[in-house]
Amino acid sequence: MEKEFEMTDLGHVKYVLGSEVKQLKIGIFMSQERYVEDILCKFKIASCSPISSPVEPGTKLSKFDKEIK
Repeated sequence: MEKEFEMTDLGHVKYVLGSEVKQLKIGIFMSQERYVEDILCKFKIASCSPISSPVEPGTKLSKFDKEIK
């Protein structure tokens, strides 16, 4: 690619498309933790207490009253 495009090596990637990238010996890890923290700060809710979800994981929701099986 360097032959076709002017490029500069900036080292290891740290952020790409709003995701944080950590390159470790055991692998490459991507996280949106920083993005979420920025959103919470933007809307002034960063200091709110987290709560667990009131819905069981894997529950299928429907616009009808009956449960889907």
